[in-house]
Amino acid sequence: MKKIFNKKTWLSLLSLLLAIPAFANNLLKPYHATYDVIRGGSSLGTATRMLEKTENGYVLSYESRIKFLFLSDNRKETSHFTIKDNQLTSQYYEMKRTGTGSDRHYQLFFEPNAIKRKMEEAPLKIDYQKHWLDNMSYQQQLALDMAAGKKKAHYAVVKRKGGTREYDFEFVKKDKLKLPYGELETIHVKRIYKNKDKAVNIWFAPSLNYSLVRLETIENGSIEMDIQLKSFQF
Repeated sequence: MKKIFNKKTWLSLLSLLLAIPAFANNLLKPYHATYDVIRGGSSLGTATRMLEKTENGYVLSYESRIKFLFLSDNRKETSHFTIKDNQLTSQYYEMKRTGTGSDRHYQLFFEPNAIKRKMEEAPLKIDYQKHWLDNMSYQQQLALDMAAGKKKAHYAVVKRKGGTREYDFEFVKKDKLKLPYGELETIHVKRIYKNKDKAVNIWFAPSLNYSLVRLETIENGSIEMDIQLKSFQF
């Protein structure tokens, strides 16, 4: 019988398989980024995004301070996660929000087979998933999936009161963007909504390890918020 794979082919396949974890880990290089938050051509404030390496995995955090006329919104989100074979798994998520209207603060503790809002409470009612994702970690997973060449992506993100929210994305095109940071070659990704009046566009920069460099939210044909990269440092 004729051999289908020779020694050289097997070595090539083995090298490819071994390179998958290294590929993901190389893209998860710690960084600190700042952004301008824009609406209608005017700056509403600033935002920061930071990735850190820990003994147990990674921490991705986001913080923004926004003012518009007499309205204000200050928030911070933090996600602790691990990664294996290019797949993230959340460990802990926290969100704090203050400003105009009601304040909000909640936590999610991710265990192998359950999720709790407080360690002493009963688990949330939610269908088991092999890899839990939260409101921050799915964004990092999306970056890794686009870097791997995927054209579509689907995530089930855990909600604060239980259950999941479904997120679907698709690759749009490669764009050259002019941002406060400078000109960058980017990958444009769009979130798919059933409601056609809403849209979210995200751009990742391959030269910055596929970090998020722009996020635009649109409602009823108007840009609600435009977050653009201002500075970036590994």
